[in-house]
Amino acid sequence: MFEVQSVDYAKHKFFNIRDYGAVGDGQIDDTHAIVETIAKCMEGGGVFYIPTGTFVVRSSLIFKTNYRFTITGDGLSSVLLWEFDDHLIVILSQDGSELSHLTIRDFAITSRAVLKPLDKFAIYAQDLVQSQIEHIIINSNDSKSSPVSSGIAMVG
Repeated sequence: MFEVQSVDYAKHKFFNIRDYGAVGDGQIDDTHAIVETIAKCMEGGGVFYIPTGTFVVRSSLIFKTNYRFTITGDGLSSVLLWEFDDHLIVILSQDGSELSHLTIRDFAITSRAVLKPLDKFAIYAQDLVQSQIEHIIINSNDSKSSPVSSGIAMVG
């Protein structure tokens, strides 16, 4: 059985998307600030933190690295608002090798669109092994109970 281990955030560099200009009011496009935060986190790994708020995202968030990292939030009060028709979170290794020991947890992904294309996913990860995804809610139409047509894809 897979043993869930908690992340000791004190041992890792912490990257809060608000520190890079994300607003989280559900109106302003936060994509640029989030992409800047990802770039800094991918330089050496660490904790990519989504605080309480609704963060508008209008293009794919690409995590491409060979370093270990965590994506975490404050639970259902940390929301990524998915406002386009491609993958939202994309996780790839820098050199095509396997990525391991990543953690994705404690936030929500919401889409105002009722249906997304079936080949586009809220979380798309390639060559990800020995990692955990937990306490993630993916929904559509701004409702906590309406499922998005495409949730999580793990390939490779």
